[in-house]
Amino acid sequence: MPSYDEDKIQKSIVALAIEQALIQFDNASYEIVISKLLTDFECHLSDCYKNPEYLKKTLVELYGDSYELVVELIKKNLGEFLTRKGISKFFQGLAEK
Repeated sequence: MPSYDEDKIQKSIVALAIEQALIQFDNASYEIVISKLLTDFECHLSDCYKNPEYLKKTLVELYGDSYELVVELIKKNLGEFLTRKGISKFFQGLAEK
């Protein structure tokens, strides 16, 4: 039976959901957010799984109240995966006011 790392899988799912949401929000947003995360926190999208506050701070700084639109897109993209403990914890950290 193949072995898999649930944490790595969830991390990848979250990174993909964020990437899709940023492209859906505004195609240029992806590059802008990636650059700011790297500059401000020395992190990548996949690092936001464990540090959702980095993504939230970046989105708020760039888009103000409109960051909530990106959060909703991320939620939509995560879909049924929101029931997984690690992904749920990530989203709670991102969505809390």
